[in-house]
Amino acid sequence: MNIENITVFGAGTVGSQIAFHAAFYGYKVVVFVVDHQAVEEAKERFCGIAKRYMQEVGAQRIEVDKAIGNLSYSVIMSEAIRNALFNMKRI
Repeated sequence: MNIENITVFGAGTVGSQIAFHAAFYGYKVVVFVVDHQAVEEAKERFCGIAKRYMQEVGAQRIEVDKAIGNLSYSVIMSEAIRNALFNMKRI
């Protein structure tokens, strides 16, 4: 099985790190959150994670920009899981 698309439920501390890490390594990641405000908060959180990847991991700007491009967002669960072969939720 070749996993290309991942859905992560939630973009809190752990969910955002899981989503960004998967996106950084080339997976298309849909982040499912409860509302549009949470989408904006997630985008801010991902920008912070991207900065840490550049500072602490030595990632290049082009790599973190590609990771950000691999992230998408949904507030509708059926859309979030439509193309995913792997769904992740931290319990």
